[in-house]
Amino acid sequence: MTSECQFSDCFHDNEPGCAVLARLEAGSISRERLESWRRLRDEMAELDDLLEAQARKRERTGRAPRN
Repeated sequence: MTSECQFSDCFHDNEPGCAVLARLEAGSISRERLESWRRLRDEMAELDDLLEAQARKRERTGRAPRN
C-alpha cells in the first residue's frame, strides 16, 4: 500500500497528497483494507519497541530476558 503513495514515510492518515487516501475517497480501496493495514503497522511498531527494550536489557545485564 505504501508504494502507491508519493511519500515513502506516509502514515496514510491525513497527509496532503497521499495517494492512498485519494484512492479511499475514490472508492478504489475499502476503508476495511486501510484499517487492516493500519492495525498491522501499529502491531509492527509495538513489536519493534518490545525488541528494542529486550536488546537494551541484554546490553545492561549481559543476558537475554526471561519470557
